[in-house]
Amino acid sequence: MFFLLTVVYFLKVCYSYQGPDVQTPLGSVRGVWKTSLQGNVYSSFEGIPYAKPPVGDLKFEEPVPIGPWQGIWEATKVYQCLQDGLVGAMGSEDCLYLNIYVPGKNVEQHKKLDVVVLIHGGAFMMGSGDMMLNSAFVMDQDHTIYISINYRLGLLGFLSTEDDEIPGNNGMKDQVVALKWVNDNIEYFGGNPNSITLTGMSAGAASVHLHYLSPLSKGLFQRGMSHSGTALNPWVIKENPLVFAKNLSASVGCPESPSKELKECIKRRPSNLLLEKSGIFKEYQQMPFSPFAVVIDGYSKNPFLPENPYQMLLKKKVADLPWLASMTRDEGIFPGAWYCDSWDEIDKNFIQKAHILLDYNHTLPEEIRENFATKIKDYYLGKGESLKEENSNKFYDLLTHRFFAIGVEDAIRLQSEANKSPVYYYYFNVDEGKSQIASFLCPHKEIKGVGHCDDIFYMYGFQLANIEPIKKLKSVFDKIIKSFVSGQYHLLKDNFNWWPSEGKYLTYLNITSDTDLNVQNIHTMVPEGIWDDLNNIEYDIKDIKDEL
Repeated sequence: MFFLLTVVYFLKVCYSYQGPDVQTPLGSVRGVWKTSLQGNVYSSFEGIPYAKPPVGDLKFEEPVPIGPWQGIWEATKVYQCLQDGLVGAMGSEDCLYLNIYVPGKNVEQHKKLDVVVLIHGGAFMMGSGDMMLNSAFVMDQDHTIYISINYRLGLLGFLSTEDDEIPGNNGMKDQVVALKWVNDNIEYFGGNPNSITLTGMSAGAASVHLHYLSPLSKGLFQRGMSHSGTALNPWVIKENPLVFAKNLSASVGCPESPSKELKECIKRRPSNLLLEKSGIFKEYQQMPFSPFAVVIDGYSKNPFLPENPYQMLLKKKVADLPWLASMTRDEGIFPGAWYCDSWDEIDKNFIQKAHILLDYNHTLPEEIRENFATKIKDYYLGKGESLKEENSNKFYDLLTHRFFAIGVEDAIRLQSEANKSPVYYYYFNVDEGKSQIASFLCPHKEIKGVGHCDDIFYMYGFQLANIEPIKKLKSVFDKIIKSFVSGQYHLLKDNFNWWPSEGKYLTYLNITSDTDLNVQNIHTMVPEGIWDDLNNIEYDIKDIKDEL
């Protein structure tokens, strides 16, 4: 009897450690079963490789797709790409993995479930797929597979010598290889490769939009959602990347030219040392927050982004696929909350440092910078007014318009004019008191507002979020996501008609609470004329008109 009980016990133990197995053309994958917040069992596969580790000879090179493996791949570990964390370097160079979450205990190939691929944010400098997606939160449903991906960040993913030695955009090309992996393999997890929706927040949102423009991403997805970012936001495209590459190389004792020698030398330098040196690119306060980002790489043999994004949209060189974009009311709380203890310092130096704070030091000619800064400050704060904590909300408005609203609105207008597919827009205006992003950037002060990416806490249950306060709006976003990713495009049809934007005017869903939603039409939320001089330079509008 004792022997029989022992056998039964060990069988139970062994069974409890088993998980879902999936056979793919690359090999077998084993995950684990997990339980969602509402008690639904789902199958979790974390840490599946989609590309070879970008180390050694593959450092600073384009990603190489992963080959077949022997045995069973135990998909039970999450990874994070090397980045500068709060207390120094964190993550690993070996990081090109993705995570897959499938509804239910049984993974059945015939189900053909809709697929959502999340591209994490973090200014192209930080973050990871698992941190930005709380699987227990999103798996309270039975109709959608969720996937999160990692991609190389900072200098390891976006360094560029503006030639074919290090053309740049390796982080974006990582994303492309990950999407190809999903297209080739998701059917074995019960997913539909013909119903893939990209989604992302901040830099992830801009990444989603860039895939609409990139020739490398053609045919890899069917629709996309961009939350708090588009390809037209000023922090997305890095001007003069060669200057940054040369400065980095010199800082670790490597040659600044030719590019081949620069690359060969920095390849041999420890990545932690390179990461440590990236701090030299902070010019004032925390700016620029993206010293390494996407580059226009038309010079490359394999370009990801061959032209200025504005030009591509104007010329209708954009995938004709449905798109949903969004913005929060007070986006400028990022990066504004960084300065919560520095208002006097910012005010004292604003005219001289605005080109750094507002990230136009590589675009606006030096001789007109101070006049432009004076005009901007006078408009937003009032002529002769000083910046202080009491009127910091006006500074947040300035940052909202510069870093987010202008690019989001222009992208929606241009894409809706270029394409037949619908372009939806929602404006997140749910004020729960202290902004979630402010709690992270300035935890010791009460900064109220609807901050950058605050909406994604309701959609994806961001790992740092307090889940309880956000449950009441989850049902609203569940309806939006379910409708959009299934290709129905009758969003919230049970309540009212939320029409897509068309042409010059913006049609948007204003979300104020779980019961207060209304559709509005406006021309713009941004003061007209104030930013035109800068926008014309950054969008290369003169060149476009001449070419057309």
